[in-house]
Amino acid sequence: MDAVDGTADGGGTVKGKPAIAPLLSQFPAFNHAFMLREIMALRQAGFSIYPISIVGPPVAVEKLTPDERTEYDRTFYVNQRNLAGVAADHLATLLRHPAGYLRGLRGAWQMAGGRVADWPRCLRYFAGAVVAGRAMERAGYTHFHSHFCSTIAWLVLLVFENLTGSIAIHGPMEFDDVAGFRLADKIKASRFMVAISDYGRSQMMRCVPADQWGKIHVRRLGVDTGLYQLTEPRPEPRPFTLLSAGRLDPVKGFPVLLEAMALLCRRGLEVQLRVAGGGGMMDWLERRRRELGIPDDRVIFEGWKSGDEMPALYARADAFVLASFAEGIPVVLMEAMARGVPCIATAVHGTPELVVHRETGLLVAPGNAEALADAVVQLIEDRELRLRLATAGRRMVLERYELSENTRALAELFEQLLPAGETRAS
Repeated sequence: MDAVDGTADGGGTVKGKPAIAPLLSQFPAFNHAFMLREIMALRQAGFSIYPISIVGPPVAVEKLTPDERTEYDRTFYVNQRNLAGVAADHLATLLRHPAGYLRGLRGAWQMAGGRVADWPRCLRYFAGAVVAGRAMERAGYTHFHSHFCSTIAWLVLLVFENLTGSIAIHGPMEFDDVAGFRLADKIKASRFMVAISDYGRSQMMRCVPADQWGKIHVRRLGVDTGLYQLTEPRPEPRPFTLLSAGRLDPVKGFPVLLEAMALLCRRGLEVQLRVAGGGGMMDWLERRRRELGIPDDRVIFEGWKSGDEMPALYARADAFVLASFAEGIPVVLMEAMARGVPCIATAVHGTPELVVHRETGLLVAPGNAEALADAVVQLIEDRELRLRLATAGRRMVLERYELSENTRALAELFEQLLPAGETRAS
């Protein structure tokens, strides 16, 4: 979709605000609903926004929410560009930016690390970068801001010397192999970098010289707390309902969560777990539940849930649990805390910046099913603790993770570091 939208209300000219093309891996996306809220908030603040997404949403268009559908119609999708269009984009880029085109090809080869088997994947990154960059040029946008798309963002910067980019790094997977991820090169090529946590900024600082540290800024994610009302925990919940959410991937620790559920069931506790999320582990987790002897009514796999569907699940939960081995700062934790749901999470990466042990939630060691089960027992047995954590958790989100405040801080960063532009709707 090549249409460009120039204002928050759908057309015209924007003056005095930078024009920004969000560069996204998938949009809208169930597990990254914050991107939709961020884009809508920037539009409302008067920024000219033109989303560019590599792939489309994970569901049929007719299943999108009204807000998602509105943004879908405003978004350019790289994977929807037909073959003739892709060829035209590459030819135009080669003619306009011959040195950059070759530089981008070399960058793709470097990403492959000389491994011929990786060359097709890296070549696809390069091809997508050219299509994305040409979309920006046609629409008249010269700066993009990337979420979950940093490799294509880096290649865009290599190819198009007339474009600038900022890259948000969420972590923590990017920090597992900073050399292979070419994180230092991405920091060097960007106009500036955004980390969603102090932990994330520290990891980026590790891989570049100190004279590059000034390019790395912390801007936290957030939730619209107005959508979540604080309610007191149920006095004697039966069953005690646990909620977890996230893609069904090994890194999210769901096998450990099932082991904790098995321990709780063996202790004779009336506990139910509801899991919101989809992914390749669904069948395996169902088999594992049976192997552990957990009754089928004690674990409910809800499947993917949109941002509009999650509040109903929070309303039914007595506690929210994340057993992840690695996280940035999970938005689902912010949502649960804003709703007043006591939270248990693993003490990994940026999570302790949100969940402070026994102050705004409970923290446990990752991979430890017994510690996870013990934390659940604490909440079951101590209603006052549940109430205290619920109140303090919401206060934490109000003070540090309110969407409007954090989006305003991001907008101020754009205004400080980017020239004010003028973009006309085509």
